[in-house]
Amino acid sequence: MPIRFDEETLKTHGNAQFGDSLFGHMSTAHPQYINGRVYNYLTQFGKEHVYKIFFQSQELPTDTGSPQNREILCTIPVQHPAYMHSFCATENFIILPEFP
Repeated sequence: MPIRFDEETLKTHGNAQFGDSLFGHMSTAHPQYINGRVYNYLTQFGKEHVYKIFFQSQELPTDTGSPQNREILCTIPVQHPAYMHSFCATENFIILPEFP
């Protein structure tokens, strides 16, 4: 669960709040930061497993109670989802290293 904290003092401000309905069961440990955006993915398990690649602004709302919205870039259906500790990203590509 993402935690909000003060960049100067590292004091925590509680859990980050999201104003969207994006859902998944597992995510990566290391989001990627490119051009003011944070990229990450969620794995949703079910009858049909799906990777959901999304981004959000790197800038957090100044009010700690304000939710932040995430936008889906794409969804990728998979038969056998893999655990991915991290992933790669460039300005043009998101690379999910899916090992068996």
